[in-house]
Amino acid sequence: STSIDYIDYRSSNICNFKCRSCEPFFSNGIANEINKHKSLANFFVVPDKKIAPTSMTDKNWIIDNIRSIKRLMFTGGEPTKIPEVRQIIDHISKLTDIETNLLITSNGSFTDRYWEDITKSLRNIHWTMSVDAVGLPAEIIRHGTVWPTVAKNVETMFDIAQSVNIGTIVTNLNLLHLPELFDFANNLYQKYRSRANGGTHLIEICLFPDYMSPYNLPDSLKNLAISRLTQFAGSRKDLQESQIHVIETLITNLKTRIFDQALWHKFSEYNNALDSIRGEDHHMLFR
Repeated sequence: STSIDYIDYRSSNICNFKCRSCEPFFSNGIANEINKHKSLANFFVVPDKKIAPTSMTDKNWIIDNIRSIKRLMFTGGEPTKIPEVRQIIDHISKLTDIETNLLITSNGSFTDRYWEDITKSLRNIHWTMSVDAVGLPAEIIRHGTVWPTVAKNVETMFDIAQSVNIGTIVTNLNLLHLPELFDFANNLYQKYRSRANGGTHLIEICLFPDYMSPYNLPDSLKNLAISRLTQFAGSRKDLQESQIHVIETLITNLKTRIFDQALWHKFSEYNNALDSIRGEDHHMLFR
Protein backbone atom coordinates (compact mmCIF):
# COMPACT_ATOMS: atom_id res chain seq x y z
CA SER A 1 0.00 0.00 0.00
CA THR A 2 1.09 3.60 -0.65
CA SER A 3 -0.02 7.08 0.33
CA ILE A 4 0.57 8.23 -3.28
CA ASP A 5 -2.85 8.44 -4.91
CA TYR A 6 -2.01 10.02 -8.29
CA ILE A 7 0.52 8.67 -10.81
CA ASP A 8 1.52 10.28 -14.13
CA TYR A 9 2.97 7.25 -15.92
CA ARG A 10 5.19 8.16 -18.88
CA SER A 11 6.95 4.91 -19.50
CA SER A 12 8.58 5.62 -22.87
CA ASN A 13 8.60 7.82 -25.95
CA ILE A 14 7.27 5.13 -28.31
CA CYS A 15 4.98 6.97 -30.71
CA ASN A 16 3.71 6.44 -34.24
CA PHE A 17 3.34 10.20 -34.84
CA LYS A 18 5.94 12.86 -35.59
CA CYS A 19 4.11 16.07 -34.69
CA ARG A 20 5.80 19.25 -35.85
CA SER A 21 5.59 20.89 -32.45
CA CYS A 22 6.83 17.80 -30.59
CA GLU A 23 10.37 16.67 -29.77
CA PRO A 24 12.39 13.43 -29.67
CA PHE A 25 12.00 13.00 -25.91
CA PHE A 26 8.29 12.35 -26.51
CA SER A 27 8.50 10.55 -29.88
CA ASN A 28 10.95 7.86 -30.91
CA GLY A 29 9.79 8.52 -34.48
CA ILE A 30 11.23 12.02 -34.28
CA ALA A 31 14.39 10.64 -32.67
CA ASN A 32 14.78 8.18 -35.56
CA GLU A 33 14.18 10.95 -38.08
CA ILE A 34 16.91 13.07 -36.49
CA ASN A 35 19.25 10.09 -36.57
CA LYS A 36 18.75 9.86 -40.34
CA HIS A 37 18.83 13.62 -40.97
CA LYS A 38 21.48 15.07 -38.66
CA SER A 39 20.70 18.71 -39.51
CA LEU A 40 17.39 18.40 -37.64
CA ALA A 41 19.31 18.01 -34.39
CA ASN A 42 19.92 21.78 -34.45
CA PHE A 43 16.29 22.31 -33.48
CA PHE A 44 16.19 19.97 -30.46
CA VAL A 45 17.87 18.80 -27.32
CA VAL A 46 18.32 15.23 -28.55
CA PRO A 47 18.12 12.34 -26.07
CA ASP A 48 21.03 9.91 -25.96
CA LYS A 49 18.95 7.00 -27.25
CA LYS A 50 16.23 6.63 -29.84
CA ILE A 51 13.82 5.19 -27.28
CA ALA A 52 13.62 6.43 -23.70
CA PRO A 53 14.06 3.51 -21.29
CA THR A 54 11.14 1.90 -19.52
CA SER A 55 11.55 0.73 -15.94
CA MET A 56 9.86 -2.58 -15.21
CA THR A 57 10.22 -1.66 -11.54
CA ASP A 58 7.86 1.28 -12.07
CA LYS A 59 5.31 -0.88 -13.88
CA ASN A 60 5.42 -3.59 -11.23
CA TRP A 61 5.14 -1.01 -8.43
CA ILE A 62 1.96 0.37 -10.00
CA ILE A 63 0.49 -3.12 -10.31
CA ASP A 64 1.38 -3.92 -6.70
CA ASN A 65 -0.14 -0.68 -5.38
CA ILE A 66 -3.05 -0.22 -7.77
CA ARG A 67 -5.71 -0.43 -5.03
CA SER A 68 -4.28 2.67 -3.35
CA ILE A 69 -4.01 4.76 -6.52
CA LYS A 70 -7.03 6.95 -7.20
CA ARG A 71 -5.88 8.39 -10.53
CA LEU A 72 -3.46 6.84 -13.00
CA MET A 73 -2.58 8.92 -16.05
CA PHE A 74 -1.06 7.42 -19.20
CA THR A 75 0.72 9.71 -21.65
CA GLY A 76 3.75 9.12 -23.80
CA GLY A 77 4.76 8.75 -26.46
CA GLU A 78 1.48 7.25 -27.52
CA PRO A 79 0.01 5.12 -24.70
CA THR A 80 -1.89 2.81 -27.03
CA LYS A 81 1.43 1.83 -28.63
CA ILE A 82 3.32 1.22 -25.36
CA PRO A 83 3.17 -2.43 -24.23
CA GLU A 84 3.51 -1.66 -20.50
CA VAL A 85 0.40 0.52 -20.57
CA ARG A 86 -1.66 -2.30 -22.01
CA GLN A 87 -0.20 -4.76 -19.48
CA ILE A 88 -1.23 -2.53 -16.57
CA ILE A 89 -4.75 -2.04 -17.97
CA ASP A 90 -5.11 -5.78 -18.61
CA HIS A 91 -4.15 -6.41 -14.98
CA ILE A 92 -6.71 -3.89 -13.76
CA SER A 93 -9.41 -5.42 -15.96
CA LYS A 94 -9.06 -8.72 -14.08
CA LEU A 95 -9.77 -7.11 -10.72
CA THR A 96 -13.30 -6.54 -9.46
CA ASP A 97 -12.75 -4.07 -6.61
CA ILE A 98 -10.77 -1.34 -8.34
CA GLU A 99 -11.88 2.29 -8.19
CA THR A 100 -8.81 3.76 -9.90
CA ASN A 101 -9.63 6.34 -12.57
CA LEU A 102 -7.54 5.75 -15.70
CA LEU A 103 -6.72 8.88 -17.70
CA ILE A 104 -5.41 8.23 -21.22
CA THR A 105 -4.09 10.95 -23.53
CA SER A 106 -4.02 9.53 -27.06
CA ASN A 107 -3.52 10.64 -30.65
CA GLY A 108 -6.53 8.50 -31.60
CA SER A 109 -4.69 6.43 -34.20
CA PHE A 110 -5.44 2.93 -32.89
CA THR A 111 -6.94 0.48 -35.38
CA ASP A 112 -7.61 -2.62 -33.27
CA ARG A 113 -10.78 -3.06 -31.22
CA TYR A 114 -8.96 -3.53 -27.92
CA TRP A 115 -9.27 0.12 -26.89
CA GLU A 116 -12.94 0.26 -27.75
CA ASP A 117 -13.66 -3.02 -25.95
CA ILE A 118 -11.69 -2.13 -22.82
CA THR A 119 -13.38 1.27 -22.65
CA LYS A 120 -16.77 -0.44 -22.69
CA SER A 121 -15.77 -2.96 -20.02
CA LEU A 122 -13.90 -0.57 -17.70
CA ARG A 123 -16.20 2.37 -17.07
CA ASN A 124 -13.51 4.35 -15.23
CA ILE A 125 -11.42 5.11 -18.34
CA HIS A 126 -11.29 8.81 -19.20
CA TRP A 127 -9.91 9.80 -22.61
CA THR A 128 -8.28 12.98 -23.87
CA MET A 129 -8.00 12.83 -27.65
CA SER A 130 -5.22 15.05 -28.98
CA VAL A 131 -6.45 16.84 -32.11
CA ASP A 132 -4.78 20.01 -33.43
CA ALA A 133 -6.61 20.29 -36.76
CA VAL A 134 -8.99 18.39 -39.03
CA GLY A 135 -8.48 16.85 -42.46
CA LEU A 136 -5.28 17.45 -44.43
CA PRO A 137 -3.95 20.11 -42.01
CA ALA A 138 -4.10 17.47 -39.24
CA GLU A 139 -2.07 15.07 -41.39
CA ILE A 140 0.64 17.69 -41.98
CA ILE A 141 0.78 19.11 -38.45
CA ARG A 142 0.66 15.73 -36.71
CA HIS A 143 2.55 13.53 -39.18
CA GLY A 144 1.29 9.97 -39.00
CA THR A 145 -2.34 11.04 -38.82
CA VAL A 146 -4.81 9.24 -41.05
CA TRP A 147 -7.65 11.67 -40.54
CA PRO A 148 -10.62 9.33 -41.22
CA THR A 149 -9.23 6.89 -38.62
CA VAL A 150 -8.65 9.57 -35.99
CA ALA A 151 -12.04 11.19 -36.60
CA LYS A 152 -13.78 7.83 -36.27
CA ASN A 153 -11.95 6.96 -33.04
CA VAL A 154 -12.67 10.34 -31.47
CA GLU A 155 -16.38 9.97 -32.23
CA THR A 156 -16.39 6.39 -30.95
CA MET A 157 -15.03 7.56 -27.60
CA PHE A 158 -17.63 10.31 -27.42
CA ASP A 159 -20.20 7.55 -27.89
CA ILE A 160 -18.90 4.95 -25.40
CA ALA A 161 -16.45 6.47 -22.89
CA GLN A 162 -17.24 7.47 -19.33
CA SER A 163 -15.68 10.82 -20.17
CA VAL A 164 -13.84 12.21 -23.16
CA ASN A 165 -12.18 15.54 -23.95
CA ILE A 166 -10.43 16.93 -27.00
CA GLY A 167 -7.00 18.37 -26.31
CA THR A 168 -5.42 20.97 -28.61
CA ILE A 169 -2.10 22.80 -28.74
CA VAL A 170 -2.35 26.07 -30.69
CA THR A 171 0.70 26.80 -32.84
CA ASN A 172 1.35 29.03 -35.82
CA LEU A 173 0.63 26.00 -38.02
CA ASN A 174 -2.98 25.44 -36.92
CA LEU A 175 -3.89 29.03 -36.03
CA LEU A 176 -5.75 29.66 -39.29
CA HIS A 177 -7.58 26.32 -39.01
CA LEU A 178 -9.06 26.67 -35.53
CA PRO A 179 -12.59 27.41 -36.82
CA GLU A 180 -12.85 24.00 -38.52
CA LEU A 181 -11.40 22.29 -35.45
CA PHE A 182 -13.75 24.06 -33.05
CA ASP A 183 -16.71 23.10 -35.24
CA PHE A 184 -15.54 19.48 -35.22
CA ALA A 185 -15.32 19.45 -31.43
CA ASN A 186 -18.61 21.23 -30.87
CA ASN A 187 -20.54 19.10 -33.35
CA LEU A 188 -19.47 16.02 -31.37
CA TYR A 189 -20.33 17.71 -28.10
CA GLN A 190 -23.83 18.54 -29.35
CA LYS A 191 -24.39 15.11 -30.91
CA TYR A 192 -23.42 13.20 -27.76
CA ARG A 193 -24.40 15.65 -25.05
CA SER A 194 -27.03 13.21 -23.78
CA ARG A 195 -24.17 10.92 -22.74
CA ALA A 196 -23.10 13.51 -20.14
CA ASN A 197 -19.51 12.40 -20.67
CA GLY A 198 -17.81 15.78 -20.70
CA GLY A 199 -16.85 16.78 -24.21
CA THR A 200 -14.70 19.65 -22.96
CA HIS A 201 -12.21 21.23 -25.34
CA LEU A 202 -8.91 21.58 -23.50
CA ILE A 203 -6.75 24.16 -25.28
CA GLU A 204 -3.20 25.31 -24.63
CA ILE A 205 -1.17 27.92 -26.47
CA CYS A 206 2.29 26.74 -27.56
CA LEU A 207 5.14 28.68 -25.97
CA PHE A 208 7.92 26.14 -26.55
CA PRO A 209 9.54 25.72 -28.96
CA ASP A 210 9.23 29.48 -29.38
CA TYR A 211 9.44 29.33 -33.17
CA MET A 212 6.18 27.33 -33.16
CA SER A 213 4.29 29.94 -31.12
CA PRO A 214 1.09 31.20 -32.80
CA TYR A 215 2.46 34.72 -32.36
CA ASN A 216 5.51 33.95 -34.50
CA LEU A 217 4.02 35.16 -37.78
CA PRO A 218 4.62 37.97 -40.25
CA ASP A 219 2.17 40.86 -39.88
CA SER A 220 0.21 39.88 -42.99
CA LEU A 221 -0.55 36.43 -41.56
CA LYS A 222 -1.29 37.89 -38.14
CA ASN A 223 -3.88 40.17 -39.70
CA LEU A 224 -5.40 37.25 -41.61
CA ALA A 225 -5.61 35.24 -38.38
CA ILE A 226 -7.20 38.12 -36.48
CA SER A 227 -9.77 38.61 -39.22
CA ARG A 228 -10.60 34.91 -39.46
CA LEU A 229 -10.90 34.39 -35.70
CA THR A 230 -12.95 37.56 -35.21
CA GLN A 231 -15.38 36.62 -37.96
CA PHE A 232 -15.69 33.06 -36.65
CA ALA A 233 -16.31 34.08 -33.04
CA GLY A 234 -18.94 36.57 -34.11
CA SER A 235 -20.84 34.02 -36.18
CA ARG A 236 -21.05 31.17 -33.64
CA LYS A 237 -23.32 30.92 -30.61
CA ASP A 238 -22.22 27.45 -29.50
CA LEU A 239 -18.57 28.11 -28.63
CA GLN A 240 -17.28 26.60 -25.41
CA GLU A 241 -15.89 28.88 -22.73
CA SER A 242 -12.37 27.54 -23.34
CA GLN A 243 -12.69 28.34 -27.06
CA ILE A 244 -13.92 31.87 -26.45
CA HIS A 245 -11.11 32.48 -23.98
CA VAL A 246 -8.38 31.25 -26.30
CA ILE A 247 -9.73 33.25 -29.26
CA GLU A 248 -9.75 36.43 -27.17
CA THR A 249 -6.23 35.72 -25.88
CA LEU A 250 -4.92 35.01 -29.37
CA ILE A 251 -6.43 38.15 -30.90
CA THR A 252 -5.10 40.37 -28.10
CA ASN A 253 -1.56 39.03 -28.38
CA LEU A 254 -1.51 38.90 -32.16
CA LYS A 255 -2.27 42.62 -32.16
CA THR A 256 0.55 43.51 -29.78
CA ARG A 257 3.43 41.12 -30.49
CA ILE A 258 6.23 42.54 -32.64
CA PHE A 259 7.34 40.40 -35.57
CA ASP A 260 10.71 38.69 -35.01
CA GLN A 261 12.37 38.02 -38.36
CA ALA A 262 15.05 35.72 -36.87
CA LEU A 263 12.48 33.55 -35.13
CA TRP A 264 10.38 33.28 -38.29
CA HIS A 265 13.50 32.29 -40.22
CA LYS A 266 14.12 29.46 -37.74
CA PHE A 267 10.52 28.30 -38.10
CA SER A 268 10.77 28.35 -41.90
CA GLU A 269 14.11 26.55 -41.92
CA TYR A 270 12.74 23.77 -39.69
CA ASN A 271 9.45 23.27 -41.50
CA ASN A 272 10.98 23.47 -44.97
CA ALA A 273 13.40 20.73 -43.89
CA LEU A 274 10.50 18.55 -42.70
CA ASP A 275 8.65 19.19 -45.99
CA SER A 276 11.66 17.95 -47.92
CA ILE A 277 12.03 14.83 -45.76
CA ARG A 278 8.33 13.96 -45.54
CA GLY A 279 7.09 15.07 -48.94
CA GLU A 280 4.67 17.61 -47.46
CA ASP A 281 3.97 21.31 -47.91
CA HIS A 282 3.39 23.28 -44.71
CA HIS A 283 2.84 26.47 -46.74
CA MET A 284 -0.70 25.31 -47.57
CA LEU A 285 -1.55 25.84 -43.89
CA PHE A 286 -1.26 29.61 -44.37
CA ARG A 287 -3.80 29.95 -47.16
